[in-house]
Amino acid sequence: MKKFMTDIKMLAALFIAGVAMTACSSDDNFEQPAEPTTPKTCTLTVNATKGDDATTRALALDESGVKNELNATWTAGDKVVVYYMHPRGMGEEEIMYTPTQIGTLEAQSSGESTTFTGEITTTGITIGGVFGGSSETHDLTTGDKLYLSYSGTLGEGLQPFSQKQDGSLQTLANYFDYAGADVTVSSVSGSTVSINEASAQFENLSYIVRFTLKDKAGNAISPSKLVIQCQTTGEYPVVATANIDIPDATYTANGAGVVFVQLPQTNQTTGFSGNITLTASVGNDTYTYTKSGVTFTNGKYYEITVKMLKQAATGHALSESAVGEVVGSDGKAYAVADKDNLPTGVTAVAMVAYKNETGGLAISLTDAIGYSVNFSQATGTYVIPTWAAAHPITGGEWRLPSAEDWQYMMWGSYNQDRGSESISTFQTNLGAVGEALVNDGYYWTSTVVNDANAKAVYYKDGLAHIYDVSKANNWHIRACLAF
Repeated sequence: MKKFMTDIKMLAALFIAGVAMTACSSDDNFEQPAEPTTPKTCTLTVNATKGDDATTRALALDESGVKNELNATWTAGDKVVVYYMHPRGMGEEEIMYTPTQIGTLEAQSSGESTTFTGEITTTGITIGGVFGGSSETHDLTTGDKLYLSYSGTLGEGLQPFSQKQDGSLQTLANYFDYAGADVTVSSVSGSTVSINEASAQFENLSYIVRFTLKDKAGNAISPSKLVIQCQTTGEYPVVATANIDIPDATYTANGAGVVFVQLPQTNQTTGFSGNITLTASVGNDTYTYTKSGVTFTNGKYYEITVKMLKQAATGHALSESAVGEVVGSDGKAYAVADKDNLPTGVTAVAMVAYKNETGGLAISLTDAIGYSVNFSQATGTYVIPTWAAAHPITGGEWRLPSAEDWQYMMWGSYNQDRGSESISTFQTNLGAVGEALVNDGYYWTSTVVNDANAKAVYYKDGLAHIYDVSKANNWHIRACLAF
């Protein structure tokens, strides 16, 4: 039967089924009553099975390998809505079936097999009237097509893709589980309706995707919000967006980074075909993932691990920076956590070491050169100018730090407090984003003492001192960025 289910939304997601149906018994000697003036209801009983419990296996996003079928047992109280499918000719032998709800059946027990029973309207069924057309009534008769629809354990009907989801499997079971079966009326006799088919198969019209969300390093991320943008292709193209708020309870039940979701249907047979973009919010961080040419087939269960890319940090002006933040080659300051997530083409070159109301100082993340030099070489036209040319910073100036610069960067003030924890903090911060100062090592300052001597910083085991040393000595060099 070619169905155009315009009034039954074929969305969503979970367990489903094969159904075996037996005709209801009828009494051939039952005396037909007079035609009632009000619609009559009769009992329809359906024996049904859903098959074995689902098992799971990992599946790649390109759907390589064998896809897993979704099956589950019925639960007492499950509802099946019965629709009369009114045929309308569409020309060229095409038929459009318009559904009219005529009753509801309820599962009488739980398990792989159950009996659905309930009352359905058999006379005075209103049909037509769509798109401003005239309506009429119809009495159920032999050969009429019925459609049996199961849609969620809560019996509220199918939900739009953009609503209700919270990343949990139970929510998909409640609102997005959908299956349907076509049957044909064999007779309406007395108070019972009989079905022509000895066995009718429920078609699974839903699927689920289990995403495990990770960052590019492979660490699970558990977003509080997941935005799913879909652009489908196929018989009924759809562009849709769902904003899913995910509570902590979802990850408690699922595991870190694990969410169960339902994407919109492309059509009732395919499930989904198109492009998807996931955008995850984790605190102040945003992660994205995009894949085109994706196909999810109804009745299948997909386990997919996606590595999401953290969106590049935006950074802020050096004038708004804080001690410990990194300085990018674009002249902006970034949080330490964003050191490896800078915009394309931007690298971390320094760490903010001192800040006041009017400016600050940042220290380069590595030594300016890989070997020691004397004072003349340190203050000459090669080392610092070469470093500055390789690391141009708008809004800052590279220089060989003076003794005063070192004091502000290491101690946080001009007055040295050699026992202060600030030196250890300085080293710890520097080591977290670059290379800490060499232990038991000297670093040149630009401060001259006299013709023979200049000042140098000596660091060892958490303590630092500034000494007068001979200019002939060979010591390390770190560049300082004044802004």
